[in-house]
Amino acid sequence: MTDGLRRELATGYFGGQQTAVNQARGTLEVIDTLTDNLVRGLPNGTARPDGALVETITDGLTAGLAKAGTVGYTDVNSELKQYPKEGEPYQYTGTREHVAEIAAALPEQDDELLRRGWEDISHPNKRSHGFHVYRESSTGLKIQFDVAKQNTNGEVGRNHYHIFNPDVHNYDDKYLDVFGNPVAKGTEESHIFPKGG
Repeated sequence: MTDGLRRELATGYFGGQQTAVNQARGTLEVIDTLTDNLVRGLPNGTARPDGALVETITDGLTAGLAKAGTVGYTDVNSELKQYPKEGEPYQYTGTREHVAEIAAALPEQDDELLRRGWEDISHPNKRSHGFHVYRESSTGLKIQFDVAKQNTNGEVGRNHYHIFNPDVHNYDDKYLDVFGNPVAKGTEESHIFPKGG
């Protein structure tokens, strides 16, 4: 993606309006939506819907907003880099069987994970929207607890977990199922419901 296109993307999407700038600063879902829409609009093989693409987009947002003369704008990319990226491979030292054991004992209340030795690595903005990310200290395994969305049917209407695939390539293998096998984002198998521990 050229610098010109990135600037056009940033300034065109947000229009230089302060309200939209505040939304971008405070809500990471804007970045996710922009990434999804960009990927859908590009020919196959020209972009990857992973952390590298998100970084490119956030660079573009920063450049475009700076060029528009926004005062006091915090670099979105710098903020994101403080937290582990989703959609990128990460180091996991356990086995597929261990993943299955974890999936079979996920607690109803995610704060129980902290008592079990997991580390909360959630981005504050995403946590405030009901997405809690944890890393198992002993193996590096990463999972996300999604708080149920009220008045919604299906998987998103219930508290559930996602287990991040440490060998992810794209959205088609972003998560692991209850047996530790790669599954696509948005599939029924990617939603893992609490078992009570």
